[in-house]
Amino acid sequence: MLTRAIARGLMGIIPDKLTVVIALNADSASPTSVTIYGAWLKPVNVTLQVYGGVNLQGNETLVMIPDLELNPATNGREPRARDTIVAEGITYRVQSSRLRTVDTVWECLARKEIV
Repeated sequence: MLTRAIARGLMGIIPDKLTVVIALNADSASPTSVTIYGAWLKPVNVTLQVYGGVNLQGNETLVMIPDLELNPATNGREPRARDTIVAEGITYRVQSSRLRTVDTVWECLARKEIV
């Protein structure tokens, strides 16, 4: 059985981790920016037309954010639709998100912003 401790330990073997900045547009007037050092990108299956209730356009990717880095003090932050993520100089707009892998990783379906 997979536990949170085991899931967190397995995150150490993920290659190609990168630093991302997520701007959380909560109910307040100003967004909260959080720097995540252990995020990773995961491609969306190209045969899918819908993912998590979102119609895919072809410029989406999954941004995986460890909950421990987003909420180090168990402060209840969560990515929501319309939040932005900047990874490797590319801005993504969150379309949907959900907590996965025994509540240890936020899986954010994000669409690349066209400038």
